[in-house]
Amino acid sequence: MKVTLKAHNLRWGGKEKLKLAPVNFTIKKGEIFGLLGDAKSQNSEVVSILTGNTLPKSGALTVLGTTNIASVRYQIGSTYDLLGFIDGYSIEKNIKLLCMHKEIRPKEAVKLLHLFDLWNHKDKTLIKCTREQKKCIGIICALIGNPEVILLDRPLKYLSRGVVIIVCKLLQRAAANGQTIFITDQPNTAISQICTQTLELEKPLTKAQITKIRKAYLIKLKKKAS
Repeated sequence: MKVTLKAHNLRWGGKEKLKLAPVNFTIKKGEIFGLLGDAKSQNSEVVSILTGNTLPKSGALTVLGTTNIASVRYQIGSTYDLLGFIDGYSIEKNIKLLCMHKEIRPKEAVKLLHLFDLWNHKDKTLIKCTREQKKCIGIICALIGNPEVILLDRPLKYLSRGVVIIVCKLLQRAAANGQTIFITDQPNTAISQICTQTLELEKPLTKAQITKIRKAYLIKLKKKAS
């Protein structure tokens, strides 16, 4: 199967207290990959890196066979597309603008709005939407247009159980159609159950732990010198 996403010794996060081990992964077409970790792992930043919005601290990243992510950005659907929405515009108007930008027929988006029970709220401005509604809109942003790569950042957060089931079924269907799905989430959620491959990040060392390790190392060196 074709390799869609590949990372070698990828690092991210700029805070000294977050000492993360480099990450390596190879994701093939039609796979659902889960990068799992708590909030301190900053795994959400990897979605931003994969869309080309953020540069990694170090390491190599290949998306759809190229390191130039900007050249394949139109083939990537992401929940981060929601960031381009305008708070004062209605759900419907924002979605239509996204469809125009992606050159997608709005009919496809309308089906998803119905599926997530958002069509009856289509005239609601984004700023007045609930957290669950915004999360659903972000998922719609990632799915419309049948992109080769779907990037989802903690997609189940704030969602009710019924909506979680809908999202999981949609992702499984997309994978069966040959789309590659990259998800960041916490461990032990419904997402990890549908993933074909997962990578759980180790908890980063705190500043206190790093200091303790350094002190122990220096004591060891002094003993050797004496």
